[in-house]
Amino acid sequence: MSAVISPFESEFSDDVAQLRQDAELVKLQCTHAANQAAIQAEELAVEERRANDRFRLKMFKERDEAKEWRLYRSQREISQLREATRDRLSTLNSLKAYKRVLQQRVPKTAEWFLKDDVFCQWRDDTNGAVLWCTGKMGAGKTVLISSMVEQLHVSQRSTDTIAHHFCFSDHDASLKARNIVGSIARQMLEHWLQNAKVDELRALHRKISDVDSAGMTDILSDRLPPGASYYILLDGIDECKIDEAREVVACLSKLCQNHRAVKIVLTSRTDIDKALRRQLRAKYKMPVSEAKTQSDVRCYINETLDQRLEDRELVLNDPSIILKISDKLERESQGM
Repeated sequence: MSAVISPFESEFSDDVAQLRQDAELVKLQCTHAANQAAIQAEELAVEERRANDRFRLKMFKERDEAKEWRLYRSQREISQLREATRDRLSTLNSLKAYKRVLQQRVPKTAEWFLKDDVFCQWRDDTNGAVLWCTGKMGAGKTVLISSMVEQLHVSQRSTDTIAHHFCFSDHDASLKARNIVGSIARQMLEHWLQNAKVDELRALHRKISDVDSAGMTDILSDRLPPGASYYILLDGIDECKIDEAREVVACLSKLCQNHRAVKIVLTSRTDIDKALRRQLRAKYKMPVSEAKTQSDVRCYINETLDQRLEDRELVLNDPSIILKISDKLERESQGM
């Protein structure tokens, strides 16, 4: 048997060695292939994780963008609703009216009231109170109110709310009771409007769609928080028709009854309907007299003359004449 095998091994030994070598090579190739497959699988898994990460980032980004867009739309909707509610309260521009009066005012004028005993008593009153200022036409009542508004804003505390309205004889809308009360309500409710939730804004927007002055007063009264101080300055109520003026006074009177911390200043000519005064129960009365406004008149005349000279609208050969002109104008002005 060995004799048979020996020649076989002798004859095929090289082939067997080659087969073994080939087997080892195949084994190495299989191992290499397996390693390569494992590496590729890992690379594929890494790329898949990266793709998933990119997808998640994209998804999160789109979600955040959608969220920001919804928030923007919501804020825009609230902003539009808030502005629409303001316009339903009143379309009158109180700031524009205030600036119109300021243009008429000479610096350092209409400040005499700060030392007036009646004004100081009204200002320092711990309860709500009405101050009624009367004077003849052209006495400076409108400029006086603008100065009071300015002074109240200068000393304004965080709990103070200030509203004003000017009744202009050349602006019919400013003489209507609904517009006057609405303008006051719009200013006094500004803090509420800024902080109201969208449902509250929608409810108020619907409620004031067709409300009259009395209803507007109720809406305002219901939304004024306790513990605050409220100032309302109304100039030229006598410019309104008597029915409109009575309607405004009735609303102000009702507001005072509902809130003890409401302080009001009104101006009118001296011959104002006495029933209006009784209806509002003015605790303080301050006449705008010639004696009080004389320094303002002098300041206004001198300022105006200086401006005319500077603009060369007034040319004088003798500079001393300017003093005579000033004195003459002051005497003839009669406090106006």
